[in-house]
Amino acid sequence: MHVNEMFILRANAKSSRIKTTLDGFFQYLKGGTLVSPEEIEAMWKTFWLVIPVVSTTFASVSRMFADFGQGSIPWLFIDEAGQAVPQAALGAIWRARRVVVVGDPFQIEPVVTIPEVIINHMNDYFNLDRSQVYPSLSVQSMADRVNQYGWVSNDTWIGVPLCVHRRCLDPMFSIANKIAYQGMMYNSTITKEPEIRLQTRFLHVTGRVDGRHYVPEQGELVLKLLLDEILGSDKLPDVFVISPFAEIPHKLKVKLQKSLQEILKPDKENSNILHDWLKSHVGTVHTFQGKQASGVILCLGLDDQSKGAASWASSKPNLLNVALTRAKHRFVAIGDKDIWLKQPYFSELRLLGVCEEM
Repeated sequence: MHVNEMFILRANAKSSRIKTTLDGFFQYLKGGTLVSPEEIEAMWKTFWLVIPVVSTTFASVSRMFADFGQGSIPWLFIDEAGQAVPQAALGAIWRARRVVVVGDPFQIEPVVTIPEVIINHMNDYFNLDRSQVYPSLSVQSMADRVNQYGWVSNDTWIGVPLCVHRRCLDPMFSIANKIAYQGMMYNSTITKEPEIRLQTRFLHVTGRVDGRHYVPEQGELVLKLLLDEILGSDKLPDVFVISPFAEIPHKLKVKLQKSLQEILKPDKENSNILHDWLKSHVGTVHTFQGKQASGVILCLGLDDQSKGAASWASSKPNLLNVALTRAKHRFVAIGDKDIWLKQPYFSELRLLGVCEEM
């Protein structure tokens, strides 16, 4: 990088060719500029000299790199590859000479909208097996499959496992390590005093479901915890409020927008700040993969009439693993202990310490 910097500064002092090339490059990106393949390659190489790393989504690859042929991109790094379906990455991989795939098969799997029954019919018709077409297949799982170096965890072959963890403190790390990684991870998280007041625990709260999954009594406790944070620091906290079910964060956002606005200055600016905070800090577990906060509140919902949904959430360790490992310092789970602490993987939340009432 230092050599690149010196070259750019020296070249720029002697000539305007780099600037002229970059001007042409940005005009090319806007479209409507007729350039040869050789000129396109030269402009991209000049741009990469100044900006070595370009970030993009898979959906944008076909437009941004439309003129690139096979093996034109020197290196392709795919992050959160456990969430990416293989067909989405195909164009980027075809254009790359070398590919590094980074992801976690024990976190959130790809979201596939095609019903599994249709995929199974396709498998039967074309005589394919689950290793070739299956909803949970990801770029990560397919890369692991062809990797000769690795080991087996939870009956899954992991290619080149990265086993040093640097995000969470205990007990979140220990629970995630047990349910998802069979104890193979090592914790190297640097400890420091958090700026939040949350205390790690499982809060037992019961009530009747309003809708499909939302329990109002649990929503009241979420509000109480956030109010305690705000009044203690006079600012919106570094805390995520997450849930396995989409209905719960939707109803919580409505409730929290109204209730928290009352203690903030009721002007338009604060209303917009609160709205943006709720948008980025309240949601489903799926929306927070790859993110982190000092504290996490996991609102689980459900009652005796709707407890069957807990079986879906606990069918694999992935969902709880993601929820736990979003929290750097504190983790609070709110739910009915007679439902959730009897489920696979979620039963380990007893290690948080169960509190009957606030």
